[in-house]
Amino acid sequence: MGGEGGGGERNFLQAMVSDAKKTQQEMVLDHVSPATRLLEKRRQMFEVQEALEQQKLEFNRKEDTFRRRENGLKKQDLDLQESLIRFSKFLQENDAKRARAERKAQEEMKLAKQKGKEIDALQETLDGLKDEKEQTLEVLDKNLRYQQFLEQVLETVDEYQEISDLLMRYATLKATNQDVRKQQEDTEEASERLRGELTQYSKMKTDEILNLNNQ
Repeated sequence: MGGEGGGGERNFLQAMVSDAKKTQQEMVLDHVSPATRLLEKRRQMFEVQEALEQQKLEFNRKEDTFRRRENGLKKQDLDLQESLIRFSKFLQENDAKRARAERKAQEEMKLAKQKGKEIDALQETLDGLKDEKEQTLEVLDKNLRYQQFLEQVLETVDEYQEISDLLMRYATLKATNQDVRKQQEDTEEASERLRGELTQYSKMKTDEILNLNNQ
């Protein structure tokens, strides 16, 4: 696989050298300064590299946000499990109310299982974002190696062809980031909905326990 990549780069280098020579001839005819054009090429590559680095930082920030949300949901799930344990003990100490309380316990266990599935779904979404981050970093690495390759061409000839391939890769990366942002918004909406349901459920269960104690 590495041999194929090396051969492709050599062929690409030869093509670029050939095109660069043609471009150099055209620029002589157009009376354009080679030094000025070379500086412009370097400036374009620097801007693309800087934009890719910003994308990398943005993905790290998103991953950290989802991790904190995941930890918060796990804590809520643990609190719910502890509450179920206390409720089970309450059932054992109140034989007269056992039948009704057991039905409620079954409903709560079902709800707890449902919440666990929703947490698993959020974890799956986070894993998907991690995979997309790794893919984006791979694209970044390829683009950085492509930039180094262009610099090698600069050492070989005075001029070279347009870096349209690198700009096209950047456009693809930007589109991928937009898709990830949409997935993040959808997951945040699901997280807010789950948090509201957990809060409402905890309040309802607390009220039920207080009512049972007062009977």
